[in-house]
Amino acid sequence: DSLAAIDHFMLTNNPEKFEPLNAYDLTSSFTQKLLEIVEDEKELNEDQKEIKEKWYDIRHQLYIDSNKESKTINKFFYDYLIAELLTKKGTQRYGEKDTWNGIEEEFKNRTNEDGSFDYKSMAKLYAEMRDYMASWLRAINDNSPYWNEKPYNQASCRDERNYLQAIRTAGVLQHIPVYIALVKAVEDQNADRSVIKDFLKNFNYMTLRFRTLPQLLGPEYACGFEWKVVYGKILSKDGWIRRIKKADLKDEAGREMIASMPLELMPDSETVNDLYPWTLDHEEWGHINKDGTLSGKLIKHVLYSAERALESIGGSTQSPQMTRLHGVGVKVQTEHIIPRAPRLLGGKWYEDGETTDYHSKFVFALGNHCLIEDSRNSSVRNKPPLEKASNFLGSDFKLAKIVGQEIIDSGTWDKAEIMRNSTRIM
Repeated sequence: DSLAAIDHFMLTNNPEKFEPLNAYDLTSSFTQKLLEIVEDEKELNEDQKEIKEKWYDIRHQLYIDSNKESKTINKFFYDYLIAELLTKKGTQRYGEKDTWNGIEEEFKNRTNEDGSFDYKSMAKLYAEMRDYMASWLRAINDNSPYWNEKPYNQASCRDERNYLQAIRTAGVLQHIPVYIALVKAVEDQNADRSVIKDFLKNFNYMTLRFRTLPQLLGPEYACGFEWKVVYGKILSKDGWIRRIKKADLKDEAGREMIASMPLELMPDSETVNDLYPWTLDHEEWGHINKDGTLSGKLIKHVLYSAERALESIGGSTQSPQMTRLHGVGVKVQTEHIIPRAPRLLGGKWYEDGETTDYHSKFVFALGNHCLIEDSRNSSVRNKPPLEKASNFLGSDFKLAKIVGQEIIDSGTWDKAEIMRNSTRIM
C-alpha cells in the first residue's frame, strides 16, 4: 500500500543504508495492484479487505521487529519460501539475493491468463505469510509483541522461548524455517506443543556440542557439521520440512520422530566421543578458550545453555519462566570476572602500564565469564573480583550467584577458580 511505499522510501533514501530492492519491495508494490477496486465494483471485495488487513500487520510489525533492516526483512521472505518448500527446481532453494524471484512466482501462480487476480487464493497467501511472520518474529526477537499473545505468554511456551534465545545468541539462523513450519503444523493439527520445545532443545544441543564448543576448544577441534548440510537435511526429498508436513503430530511416535530430527546431524564416526567430548568433568572443560580471543557469541551461547540446564537440577520437568532473560527492557551482559582492563588489579594481571601474558591467558577463558543484568554490570565494570562478589550474589542469574559465593569462600579469583568454574559450566 501507499504507506508501506512511503515507509520504504524513507528507509532506502538514506544514502548510508542504500540497498537494492528486495522481496518486501515487490510484495509492497504488488499489494497496491491487488487493492485497486475491481472494474464495475464500488469498493474492495471481501478478499481484498483481508489482503489489506494482513498486509498492514506484515508491513507494520516486520519493520518494527526487524529494526527496519532491509536484509533482515528480506530474510523473512527467504525463510517463508523454505518453510513452504517453494523452490527453484526440485530441492534447490532460492538464495537470499533472488528471494524476489520466488515471491514473484507465487504472485504469478495466482494471476489468471487475462491478467486478473485470483483474489481468494491471494488472500490465503497473505494470511499464510502473516501467520508465518508472527512465528518468525518470535524466533528473531525475544521482545516481539507476538510473545504476548496466547498461548505464547503461557507456561507451555516458556521453553520454546528459552531455547530460541539460546540458539540466537550463537548467531544461528538455519533452524528458523523449520521452526516456523513446525509451529504451523502443530497449530493446524491442534497437537501437543512440546514437540516444538523438544526439537529446539535437540537443535541447541547439536549446535552447542558440534559447532560452538569445537570453535572454543581450539584449532585441533573441527566443527562436527557444516551449515550447508543442515539445508540439505531441511529440503531433501525426505527432508525435515516434508516430514513435518506429513507427520501425525497427535501421535506420540510422530512427535518423537520430528523432535529427534536434529540428532541426524551427529557426525558419522566411531570416535565421535573422542573427537567431540561430552562427559562430566572431562579434562578439557577447564581449558575452554584459555589463551583464546574475545568470542562473545560463542561464550554467550554456552552460558545461556548452562543457565537453562541449571533450571533442571533436582529433576524438575517444569518449563522455567527465566524472566532474567526475557521481557521488554531486559538487557543481559556477559561479564568478565577478571576484567578486560585490569589496571586496578595490578600484580600478575597488570604491570608497567600493560596487561600481562598471564592476563591474556585467562581473561577470555570460558570460566572467567558469567551472565549478569545490565544494571549490575554497569556498577561492577573493571572492579577487582572481591569487590564484585556481593553484586554477583544479588543477581538473578544462577551462575553469577555461584561465582559470587566462590569468590567469597576462596577470597580470590585466579587460575584455579577460573578452571573450576569452566568445568562447572560444562
